[in-house]
Amino acid sequence: MLSPTQTELSWRIQFAARPLPPLGAVDVVQAGLRVGLRAVEEVREQGLRTGPVLCCLVHSLVHIPVEADTAYRWHVPQTLCRAGAWECSTDKQGSRYSRCVGAWLLPVGDQYMSTDSDALFHRLSLTRSVGARNWGVRYGS
Repeated sequence: MLSPTQTELSWRIQFAARPLPPLGAVDVVQAGLRVGLRAVEEVREQGLRTGPVLCCLVHSLVHIPVEADTAYRWHVPQTLCRAGAWECSTDKQGSRYSRCVGAWLLPVGDQYMSTDSDALFHRLSLTRSVGARNWGVRYGS
């Protein structure tokens, strides 16, 4: 049985500030690593558009690019969606402490620059409702 942060899907891993090739204009969804990665993989398993995912290993967060101009309608509990904002909301800007350390997960074979925001919204909402019923699972992780 896989742990919630393991995957059976093929991903390429890239260590860089931005995935190559560079992304265009996107909004960025930030969610807990466990919940966010599970939601992205479910979108990908359904054959829907899935782009790269930035995993912050320090803060246990994922940053998922979605199409631009969707942040205004984002209302999934315990997630953020910001226009083009890549930094973790938990990162202390200008501080020498708590710097993010991340790795990009790039879907093998797909050349999409963003994940379908409607599908991601739906999967995150469902994942949240399941997580809320599981005792002992830290909400948002």
